[in-house]
Amino acid sequence: MVGCAIAIKKGCKNAADAAEAIGIGLQSFCIPGSVADDRKVGLGHGNLAAMLLREETKCFAFLAGHESFAAAEGAIKIAAKADKVRKEPLRCILNGLGKDAAQIISRINGFTYVQTQFDYYTGELKVVQEIAYSDGPRAKVKCYGADDVREGVAIMWKEGVDVSITGNSTNPTRFQRSRRCSYHVERRCRRIYHR
Repeated sequence: MVGCAIAIKKGCKNAADAAEAIGIGLQSFCIPGSVADDRKVGLGHGNLAAMLLREETKCFAFLAGHESFAAAEGAIKIAAKADKVRKEPLRCILNGLGKDAAQIISRINGFTYVQTQFDYYTGELKVVQEIAYSDGPRAKVKCYGADDVREGVAIMWKEGVDVSITGNSTNPTRFQRSRRCSYHVERRCRRIYHR
């Protein structure tokens, strides 16, 4: 309610701007001195929602370790809700540690499993096979498993990821955040270099 009131007061005319205002409302409920307050969790959720609602974001990646891949269901719901106000559907991929885990999660959830092979000498990523485990909207979600950070970054380049989030897993520093940070830093550097 607080966030909605802020959005109305600000005169927000589109969903993305309203999402940012709702984030301000969420932040107001974070207890002062708490981790949520310190990390600005409310603002972060509002800003993430706003990014996914804006048309310039084409591809959203949920980066998960194999033990938190089940949380991917949330990523699917996010994309589905965002598509209600977007002109172009938001592409959603899952990029996680372990090819076996990615295939199992794809099969359980009806996603499309994309098996890749990374050449460590050339940096080239090849798609070995794609298996859709359903016919419906869930099949639009591509699920990748990577052997290490370098392959995970190559997958993000292949898909042209614009926005990514990590799960609350036990291996964020070893794989997820390393992959995410490497990709986004490379992407910024390439944009600056090509200007």
